[in-house]
Amino acid sequence: MLFKKQSIVLLVAVLLFASSHLLGQTTAAEVNGVVLDTTGKTIQGAAVKVANQETNIVSAIQTNQDGTFTIVNLLPGTYVLTVEKSGFKTITPPVFTLDVNQIVTQKLTMQVGAMRETVMVTGQAMQLQTSSAELGTTVDPQTLAAPPMNGRLLA
Repeated sequence: MLFKKQSIVLLVAVLLFASSHLLGQTTAAEVNGVVLDTTGKTIQGAAVKVANQETNIVSAIQTNQDGTFTIVNLLPGTYVLTVEKSGFKTITPPVFTLDVNQIVTQKLTMQVGAMRETVMVTGQAMQLQTSSAELGTTVDPQTLAAPPMNGRLLA
């Protein structure tokens, strides 16, 4: 009887151990890294985008207060990474490939650059009617010479 209880406990332990390893397996990959300026200081709030070239799916995040970023659950494929921050030149490191369960770490240095501003104007065009006198009127010279006085007399 004691042998049977030990066998059951051992079997349960092996099953729990094996299932924990199965949960850790994933097909998704990860890209992480740090964004620095040319002096080596971290850049907070930089926009980091990773675009899958085959599916055109873009994952985006901003660097945290330490200048680091982590983008998870990326499918295997070829990716382009882009980092943008106002006051810095946009950087795009070389294209890279992610495999199943791979982690790619990037150390990116941004150079100071001219700020670019994009203004997008939206709206509908209006066309003025210039060839019609539909709203026009003619005023005779007597009406212009004697405007109404609202009850006041001229002195």
